[in-house]
Amino acid sequence: MMEVRPFSHITPSIISALEKCFLQAAFRADRTIKTFQPPPVRLGTACHALLERVAKGELANQSEEEWLNGLEAIWKDEITKQEAALLVSEQEKHFGRAESWPKYAIQKARVFLKAKKLLSYQRNRSLQTQRDAHLGVEHFYTAFEGRLRGRADVVYESEQGVELIDYKTGNIFDEDEDGERKVKERYRQQLHLYAAMHHDCTGVWPVRGHLVPLTGAPFTIEIDQVETQQLVQSALERMRQFNALVSQKAPIDALANPSFDACQTCNYKAYCPAFWACSHDSSAWGTSAHLEAIVLDLKETRQGDYVVSLQVTAGTLPDGRFILYADRLGDLAVGRRVRLVNVRTQEENASLILKISDYTTIYLQPE
Repeated sequence: MMEVRPFSHITPSIISALEKCFLQAAFRADRTIKTFQPPPVRLGTACHALLERVAKGELANQSEEEWLNGLEAIWKDEITKQEAALLVSEQEKHFGRAESWPKYAIQKARVFLKAKKLLSYQRNRSLQTQRDAHLGVEHFYTAFEGRLRGRADVVYESEQGVELIDYKTGNIFDEDEDGERKVKERYRQQLHLYAAMHHDCTGVWPVRGHLVPLTGAPFTIEIDQVETQQLVQSALERMRQFNALVSQKAPIDALANPSFDACQTCNYKAYCPAFWACSHDSSAWGTSAHLEAIVLDLKETRQGDYVVSLQVTAGTLPDGRFILYADRLGDLAVGRRVRLVNVRTQEENASLILKISDYTTIYLQPE
């Protein structure tokens, strides 16, 4: 198990984790902990990197006729990095080359369209990215005596004042119980925290921030200075509480907050002892399941797919025997104990069956 250390500084992503679960924040900060990145996540990383490079002006001096070739070169560079990392990962290599990844062509087309719009904005100087070297593109902050750090994708000055842009490759909205869309709270908080850091470093308050998704229109958030200051105070207090527990050498379980809200989007479930020791309400997880199991049997069908019999011993499903359908197995083998994260569940003939999806992680447990 990792060695948990006090934080010398925190970032918006760490702050979001601290609000949910101290152990999740510790996992996120530990660079030795490797998280599984399925193709959709790696595609998102490549898309975000391409937009960042365009925002920095990498193609600003090229003509419109040259944009496509420039974008192709950046895309090849970024997607090759992601493909190489996937192919050497025992948990990911079975997904194969990038062009075979689900929605590869669609995501590429979407990010190229977004990048061309950004290039047009640069051409029209609507963002005035060249006017001031420290107000134009990606900006790194070290603020509040070094305790808060972060990176805004774009900082620019409009007629109304300083504005921020944060690119997002996934959905920026959540739906409430009434089906109404609301921007994700952690994204809204990130923009406010960037605004706080900008003010602390420069003495100038940004007036607004923009979330720019890969598809759909940007979402604008007006910066509330009072709320922003409260967020900073709360974040620094959470850091203080975390550091106090670590200084007291509290056990790992004392840092954990195993619950649906905390664990639903956590990327560290496979490593978390508290998650697997906890009793979960399977109905809360909908069509997604996370389970520890022993492989009892494995058969290949005539279509080249696989039918796997599992004995579930922990996780969000009740203990018992389940059937898993898969078009790829990774290193699954009879007798192996595994943890499967993000398995899709489906009712069929009054029984619950499991299916491996593009987001499913297969973690082999030590023999």
